[in-house]
Amino acid sequence: MAVDRSNNGYCELSVADMGPGIPAGMQGEVFKPFVSSKKGGLGLGLAICRSIVEAQGGKLFFDDGVKRGARAIIILPSA
Repeated sequence: MAVDRSNNGYCELSVADMGPGIPAGMQGEVFKPFVSSKKGGLGLGLAICRSIVEAQGGKLFFDDGVKRGARAIIILPSA
């Protein structure tokens, strides 16, 4: 996990793991409600997280340049 405050008035939080990553066919779908790569998953977690972040004027996305695992990035306006 890393947190960085930039000069443009935003803070960036990134969280990475070394798991299997996001399946190639799912990368454009993971933030849609009721879409899950997990058997029996509800597919609501990332949709809710993105809604909360966007309601605060921020962005939530995955870094597509990660070679292994996944890296989520949240960018929020500084208080």
